[in-house]
Amino acid sequence: MLELIVNEARTVKQIATQLGLPPTKLYYHMNALAAALAAGSGILISLRAPTVRQAFQQLTLMSIFLPGLLFLGYEAMPGEWKAKLAQVLFAASDVQILVAAGIVLVIVDAGLMIMAAARFQRARLILD
Repeated sequence: MLELIVNEARTVKQIATQLGLPPTKLYYHMNALAAALAAGSGILISLRAPTVRQAFQQLTLMSIFLPGLLFLGYEAMPGEWKAKLAQVLFAASDVQILVAAGIVLVIVDAGLMIMAAARFQRARLILD
């Protein structure tokens, strides 16, 4: 699948068509994992922010700057690490890449939900 998107940008529908899968299958699962990631992030940030406005601003900044930080992290990697990463990604099959991406999203989602559950304090929500 990586080979499908490296040379030019493609939509999920185009990738699914080339993989011989129904597009709805890819959309559903990746959207569910992305929604869980957004929900977990939102919960964790809203528990720490004193106002809704500040929570919104922090979540917006995170969604804007996180891709940039990932790109800068990749650019800061030594050349041999980049070559090894490219080699591993190009050697993997489409299914392996999708499964790996799904596993990473599940782990991050679970971590966010666990952190949010640990910070949640029901007693603070009950008004006198």
